[in-house]
Amino acid sequence: DGYTQQAMGFHEGARRTVHCDGGYVTGFDAWLAPSMGLAEPSIVVLRVKCSSGKINLEYCGSTSDEYMFGNRIVETVKPQSADCPAGQGVAAIAWRRASSSDKDHTARVGGFQVHCGTETTAQPQLIDSSTAGVHAYPVALRCSDTSSPPKGERVRATGVEVWFEQQFSGLHLLECEAEKA
Repeated sequence: DGYTQQAMGFHEGARRTVHCDGGYVTGFDAWLAPSMGLAEPSIVVLRVKCSSGKINLEYCGSTSDEYMFGNRIVETVKPQSADCPAGQGVAAIAWRRASSSDKDHTARVGGFQVHCGTETTAQPQLIDSSTAGVHAYPVALRCSDTSSPPKGERVRATGVEVWFEQQFSGLHLLECEAEKA
């Protein structure tokens, strides 16, 4: 099904590298909506936010970080946001699969936590389809797992890979840097 431990969600559809143009990843906006076969809404559209307000999108070049991966099919759905404090960037993401209403194997994203500044924070930012109850977020993507991990405890992502079709499918941390003092 294209699922891998190295990504949030799964690898399906178009893949694009996204680099923050002169900055770093500060958070995400996510739109959640019902999907067939799922017992709860899943993330169908994702926006990658950068400190510079600009992304360099593979095949498109430099553009505003207002770019959305997936089609916003429901105009009435408001996005959920996970934003890092000023000067901090996304250091790690922990995510969970959306609950399935049948026995189909799914890797649609039901929710995720964003860790800012360090890979483990006491109060991660949260985007989730269900705020009732406590969820486990068993799969972690960390800057220390990238191909060229930065040195130091305080790190932040500067580039990601995003998979999408008509809906957002998956995300992978691609590049990180040490936080500048």
